[in-house]
Amino acid sequence: MALKQIKIWNFQANKGSTIINDFVALEQPLEIVISYPDQGKQKSISWMTTMRTPGEDINLIIGLLYTENIINSIENIHFVKLVDPAEENRYQVFLKSRPSFNLQQRDHLVNSSCGVCGKSSIDQIRQLILYSPTPGIPKFSHHALFQLSASIKDFMPVFSKSGGIHACGLFNEKGILEAIFEDIGRHNALDKLIGHLVAKKKIPLKYFGLFLSGRASFELVQKGAMAGIPLIVSVGAPSSLAIELADECGITLVGFLKYNSFNTYTYPERIG
Repeated sequence: MALKQIKIWNFQANKGSTIINDFVALEQPLEIVISYPDQGKQKSISWMTTMRTPGEDINLIIGLLYTENIINSIENIHFVKLVDPAEENRYQVFLKSRPSFNLQQRDHLVNSSCGVCGKSSIDQIRQLILYSPTPGIPKFSHHALFQLSASIKDFMPVFSKSGGIHACGLFNEKGILEAIFEDIGRHNALDKLIGHLVAKKKIPLKYFGLFLSGRASFELVQKGAMAGIPLIVSVGAPSSLAIELADECGITLVGFLKYNSFNTYTYPERIG
């Protein structure tokens, strides 16, 4: 359940204070334990604890492992399970083989607003990007982006009730959503989406666009680039590093998407 019902005191100038029922987005810790064979023994490490909205946890874990370069396909994972069925916030991932690099614990709690917390250098943040979009392909009409803007809230039920959640969605050249995931953390919502697509073996996503419900940060553009996305559209502003990375990776970056306007920061030839 992604929502919690609570009682609040609602104040209005013409009515004063009234006690009403309201909904807030859940935020809980998720611990990820990674296990893998190493020199004939099974080795385990408590890799990360991240704050997230419960739900689609396995997709979140798969997406995190992919965007952190620990796996490059779903075939690298043997299975994922709850450590204790009575405890829904601790999962164990069993990899089929030892990761190709030394797996290091993320030492800090990763909060819901920060997906790069616990990394010690910019080199760790700028992960290896395997895919380069084809120049000028695919084409997205401005009508498709306006269609996306007009319809997106119909697919964000947790946001509609709480107002305190982010969403990341995959859409086609007609502006129609193919998949969408919500979470209190922007990076978690995108990892849930990417994990879902990795599990379905749909990476790279070279004919689709990525929708972000907030601003476009360096990290979100990086995750999109790792999934092979050619177009990233956000309702908010991009950061300077996000623009630089999109330019470097051949990604069309759009910001401030509204019902009848938007800004394009890189590779405008993909927008018809």
